[in-house]
Amino acid sequence: MPPSTGRLFCHHRGPRFSTKAESNTYRAWGMSIVGMTAAPEAFLAREAEMCYAVMAHVTDYDVWHVSEAPVTVEMIIKTLNQNTRTAQQSIHNLVKALSDKRTCTCESALANALSPTRP
Repeated sequence: MPPSTGRLFCHHRGPRFSTKAESNTYRAWGMSIVGMTAAPEAFLAREAEMCYAVMAHVTDYDVWHVSEAPVTVEMIIKTLNQNTRTAQQSIHNLVKALSDKRTCTCESALANALSPTRP
């Protein structure tokens, strides 16, 4: 999947692969990608009023994709290594291009939160 925004991410508790029933349910819900991370991190970043973005790297097709070969550990390790190089280059490029000026509202995300006290 090429880099994109506006996709739907489904958090899947792992580490394990989806069952075929789970996979078909995620597809029916319109999910673009299934992963075992991002949900706890996104919630914690929001609560800390930090900017957050997901850089999701696909390692394999989910079980619904019957036209692809069954996933093996070797396939995943090979793809993980490729993804590591891609992620490192992406972060290198981001650091060079990132502005010091914030243009988002993340730092005040909790301004209207319901809480008895705010630290």
